[in-house]
Amino acid sequence: MKIIKILSIFLPLTLLISCAATNDQSGEETDPGARSLLGQVKGDYYFAPDKAFSVSMPHPPSVSRDEMYESMHTQIRELDNDDLVSVTFGPAAVDHNEYRISLSKRPMRGDQERFVRDLFARKLAQRKGSFREHLFEKTDVNGKPHFYAVYDNQTSYLVISASSVGDNYMTIEADVFIGPLFKSEPLDSLLKKQWQRFNRLQTSFSAPAMALPEKP
Repeated sequence: MKIIKILSIFLPLTLLISCAATNDQSGEETDPGARSLLGQVKGDYYFAPDKAFSVSMPHPPSVSRDEMYESMHTQIRELDNDDLVSVTFGPAAVDHNEYRISLSKRPMRGDQERFVRDLFARKLAQRKGSFREHLFEKTDVNGKPHFYAVYDNQTSYLVISASSVGDNYMTIEADVFIGPLFKSEPLDSLLKKQWQRFNRLQTSFSAPAMALPEKP
């Protein structure tokens, strides 16, 4: 009787965890484009509500089977209010990092570098722990000026990029978790701006959104 009782509790929990891990009540892998979202996922790209912006998925499913698997298991959280439109990707199946892309509905004001430093300071204050600055510099992405910064504390790296977009501005943030349980990008790669996943987010960003891909 004791064995039956344990099994009766364990099996439903196992099924529940299996379904939750796939974001689908059927327990099968879920096509990112089939999720209920404010925006849309089409192929390798995410399109924000009202086509405010488009950006590559952190794990573009067309790149490889591994990337498709990660994309299918990537959590997506969205925000659309009077101040900004944003999407946060992650964690995924293996990649536990979180990637946040935001388009503010307000302009950068005054000196841009001072504005961005204050902006990044507020973003650091939203996170736990004390961060150390490794890099803050003005760089170029797709022929447009960007501010790029790298910070770290004992548990994570934080990579942030910001740029003026017409009368608005955009930010890309990546929380990179470090430690023996995580497969994280080396700090040297972040400082040299060689992290291809983050670079793809920067170069693919378009506001307003690029045209939706046509159906085959």
